[in-house]
Amino acid sequence: MSIHADGWLSTNPVGEGRGDGDIREAYLRWSGDGLRLTAGRQVFAWGRADRLNPTDILSARDFRRLVIDDDDARLGIAAVSAQVDLAGGELSLIWAPEFRRTTLPQLVAPFAVPVYQEEPDNPESQFAIRYEQFGQAFDWSVTYVEAFDRVPWAARTDQPDGRLAVALHYPRQKMIGADIATTVAEYGVRAEAAFYDFDRPALRGIAARVPRFALALGADRDLPGQFNVNVQALVRSNEALESPAPRLAPFARGNGSIHYTWRDTVVGGLVRVRHAFENDQGSIEASAGGFSGGGSFAQVKLVYALADGVRLIGMAERYAGSPGTQLGRLEDNSLFTIGIRYGY
Repeated sequence: MSIHADGWLSTNPVGEGRGDGDIREAYLRWSGDGLRLTAGRQVFAWGRADRLNPTDILSARDFRRLVIDDDDARLGIAAVSAQVDLAGGELSLIWAPEFRRTTLPQLVAPFAVPVYQEEPDNPESQFAIRYEQFGQAFDWSVTYVEAFDRVPWAARTDQPDGRLAVALHYPRQKMIGADIATTVAEYGVRAEAAFYDFDRPALRGIAARVPRFALALGADRDLPGQFNVNVQALVRSNEALESPAPRLAPFARGNGSIHYTWRDTVVGGLVRVRHAFENDQGSIEASAGGFSGGGSFAQVKLVYALADGVRLIGMAERYAGSPGTQLGRLEDNSLFTIGIRYGY
């Protein structure tokens, strides 16, 4: 039997001058012969593609947090999971009765307009099944999930006095996906794909399209001088719905920019170059990417070891794009940050 806990404390991520925090993980784990049982709040990070992961829908995130590592933005959810050794791989059965929403870095409503959260019905009905094999020539997995979308869909609603308000909906979705990773000559090669089935009636009138299929393909290679180059492409196919009424069209456009559904087909990519310093002193990494019609971004990250367990970390991010596009909406979130992290 083992116990694990992980959390964070900081000033409020939106700069209100008050403290904030979260318990990301807190669970008990029992391990037996070919069986592992875990109960409590857990983080589920799925997908073998690099950063752009179509199958990674079970964990929520807090995108307001200023983090160096993307995974630090993940939020754990209360769940009971069982991992069973089966046919040379691992079968995972997950019951996830807690719903936690993703918090976006940008406003989903005009300033001073009230925003109401719509809580999903029956969150205890969420579950996932995953089978994976690893440590062989091919690492692969197949996943099925039924859960509520963690990312909100904004809808117009009215206050009792008739003034505008916004309600955030979290429709139910089903996902079946798979991923695979292997090595071909000197290249690491990855592929990940997912099919989605959303509760369409819940989105009627507030969405022009819903996600239907996503495919990520990537490759990386080590180069002389301790360099690594990683390239990844993403294609998302969306299903058109009945056109929203004119008074609801702005909400449909906003939802499209958040959910990669502003076009029937969205194509994107990411290039990342990393250089590791000698004697494990740290690394510097530069990334750039974007989406067709969705804007672009660039990031530079530096990690340098000052002493055992003490690292200097610096990061700069820049977003660009037309107003209303997915990354263009984040242009005011461009930043530079520097800090010191202690830990092993």
